[in-house]
This record gives sequence, structure tokens and C-alpha cells, in this order.
Amino acid sequence: MHISWPLGVVVLALHALAARVPPGRSGLRGLVPVLAVAVAAAFVNPFGWGAVSRPFQYLFEWRNDPLLSGISELLPLDWRVNLWNGLPVLLVGWPLLALWRARRQGPDVLEWGLCALGTVLAFSGNRLVATYALLAAPWCARDLDEWWRSRRFARGGAHPWREALATSALCVVLPLYEWTHYENSVGIHPDDRREPVAACDFIERHDVRGRGFNDFFQGGYMLWRFWPQPGRLPYFDIHPEDKSAAERLAYLRAFSSAPGWKALAERRGFDYALLSRLRWREPGLLDALDADPNWSLVFADDAAALFVRRDGALGRLAGAYGYQLLPAGGRRTQQLAQQVMTDPAVATRLALELERQQHESGRTLASAPLRELCAAAAASATAPPTR
Repeated sequence: MHISWPLGVVVLALHALAARVPPGRSGLRGLVPVLAVAVAAAFVNPFGWGAVSRPFQYLFEWRNDPLLSGISELLPLDWRVNLWNGLPVLLVGWPLLALWRARRQGPDVLEWGLCALGTVLAFSGNRLVATYALLAAPWCARDLDEWWRSRRFARGGAHPWREALATSALCVVLPLYEWTHYENSVGIHPDDRREPVAACDFIERHDVRGRGFNDFFQGGYMLWRFWPQPGRLPYFDIHPEDKSAAERLAYLRAFSSAPGWKALAERRGFDYALLSRLRWREPGLLDALDADPNWSLVFADDAAALFVRRDGALGRLAGAYGYQLLPAGGRRTQQLAQQVMTDPAVATRLALELERQQHESGRTLASAPLRELCAAAAASATAPPTR
């Protein structure tokens, strides 16, 4: 059950309240018993009251958890990603439209109540920006329509086809910037820039199984891809609150320190680790596994890296597919770049591994600098000597 389910109850309650505030909306009368039944129905689920209580657990406990408090969608509103998508216009435009209408016809209590609720939600975190847009859409549509019809040039409805064409054009023009600047191709498909699509292809192709470790935000894709196959399901999924507080803390320490990773890996006996490479330049677990002789990198692209234990059930895979030079983290990549510029033999060996990496995944932009260095080293080695 989603932790934002009470918002539906709050919106329904505002509608029920609007029926009782003068002048009242006759069409909304009778919503109080509907509201009571809706709340009661939430408890009729296979998981009992525990599922219903999750939003309140988050409000009073989970939001201060070290792991949960770092999730991007739960952080305060990020203007860097909401500056050009129309949110500032909507945040200012809705109250202005409501105020314009209130001066002509009196305040609409329901609209003002929903506007206040939506604004508080939008500023409370990234997760609820879409909720604000959903609440605003019908009211902004109504108020814009009334404002348009109040203009002298639009009175009488003499040219309804012009209004239809103008409205249709706006529906295309307004979101044009967002569409043309969207970072992925339009369509319904997994986002292989962030999700470990090619890495999971490798897991399936080479029958990788066992106890796995993963970034929790990869867990949703892993569940969708591998459920219910044992040995391939995520250790942490997109709901880390399902784990105990102690387990969440141990998980977080595994990413932040080498001793933390070692303690958790020994206790859990991981056979493989599927890690995100979205922040591969930042020091972290990728660097630690690059430097750990017990682990071998067998797959890497821009989205994810797959490590397997050399001495475990996947030892044969490590021996056959383990990269000898190619790293997953930024620290080893910098060191390798220096070696390539001074040692042609290293450049030749690395070029072969980079060719294999590119063959296994089309997402290898992070390795482009290494490929260029290898190409430059090869060109330098074959160039005729100068006098």
C-alpha cells in the first residue's frame, strides 16, 4: 500500500466539507458516509492494519532513517529539475486564477482548500509535485475557460473552431520543451540508462545465481525481470522500510566504508554484487570491490557493474569472464588512464577489454575517454619516428 494513500481521504474530506460551507455544493452532499466507508475499506486487506499504518510510520519514524532520508524523491523540492517543466507557472498561476474568479463570483472554498493542500504538498518534497499538478489541472482548466470567455474578443462564441485550434496548439506547444529535452526516448520500455537491463541480460545468459547484493533502487527492475526465480531476487528492493532498522543501517554502512562492506558481506555470504554506475566517479563501493582480490568484475556498462566472488560458486565465471584491467569505479579508472599513456602493452590489452564491453552493451559512454587514450596510444606506437 502506497504511503501517500491518506491524501485521497483528505481530498474526499475537503469535498465533503465543501458541501456544508455556504453556499454549499448540493452535488457533494452525502460524501460523509462515503468517506467513512472509504476509510473502513482500507483496513479490508490481506495485510491488516500494518499496511494502513505505513504512512504514519513514515511520518513519525522512517523519514528520519539514515537510508530513507537520502532517497531523492523524498527530499525537499528540487528546483533544478522543476524550473522548466511549468511548475513555477502553475504554482503562481493557480492562485492568481482562483483570486480572479473570487473577485467576480466569490471565493470557491473547495478550490482554495485544494490549492492550499497541493501547494503544501509540492513544497514538501519532489515526490508530490505530480500530485499538485493533478489537483491543479481541473481547476485551472475551469478558471482559464471562464477568464477567456470574459474577454471581449472571445464573447459570443462566434468562432468556436478558432478556440478549438488554439487550444489544440497550446496542448502541443506548452509541453514541447519538456518533450524535446526528455533524456530518454519516448515510449514504454525499461530505462537502460539507469536500470541494469544489459547486466541482467548477462546474469540470465550466464546463469548467475546465489546470494546477491544490490543498490535498492535497482530492486524494482530486478523483481520485474526475475520474479520468482530464487537466487536472482534483490537483497534490498525499492521499499527498504521492509527491512529492520539494523539491517538498513548495515546496508548503508556497506556503501560508505570498506569495513562496513566486509562485515555485511561476511555475515550474508554474498555470491555476486550488482551495483549502479550512475555515480561511478564518486568514491564508494565500486572502488572497494575493484581493489578487493576476492571479487572479480565480469560486466560493466554505464548503468551497472556486476561483480562475482572468485572463491565461491561463481568462481568459474570469474575465471572465464573476469576483466583483468577494466575497472568499475573512478579511482582505478584514473590510475589506468595514466598507465595507458605510458605503457603501450597495457593500452593494447585494455583496448580488447573495451571492445568486449562495447559488444555486451550499447551503453558505454563512461569508457569513451579510455577508448580514446587506447586509440591514441596505438596511433603513437605505429607512427614513423621523427628526426
